[in-house]
Amino acid sequence: GSKMAIHYKGDYSTYLMDIDSNTTVYFKVTAVTNGVESDFSSVISATTLPDSSSIVYFPDMSDIPQPDGYSYFYSAKSNVDGDAYVYYYYDYLDTDTFEDMLYDLGYTYEDTTSDGTIFMSKGGNLIGFGYMSDRDCYVIFGNVR
Repeated sequence: GSKMAIHYKGDYSTYLMDIDSNTTVYFKVTAVTNGVESDFSSVISATTLPDSSSIVYFPDMSDIPQPDGYSYFYSAKSNVDGDAYVYYYYDYLDTDTFEDMLYDLGYTYEDTTSDGTIFMSKGGNLIGFGYMSDRDCYVIFGNVR
């Protein structure tokens, strides 16, 4: 890769432009103090979002993209204490990748239940996902929005 000098100014940030969709870039940085350069930091990476025209959102959770490469085989709705919920069932789901996507969308971790179901939320919207051993499938569910 290439090395680029960026002079720090309070609250500094920078942008990389014209990077293709779904591309991972890697960074490591050094600092110079009194003319002496530090060792490189650990390598970190960032991946650009997929082309927005290829993103398919859940029909009843319109702010959540469906996991790329997976199709749900069944969906259902229910009411719990007056709130409407929708459930999408999958034969398989890479839950780690789905969780990372939710973090990228600004969701925060809430809890993991004893059966491994992960709960995340954003702005009052709740989403849960995990493996359902009693049905031998994966599920993504949340409040209808």
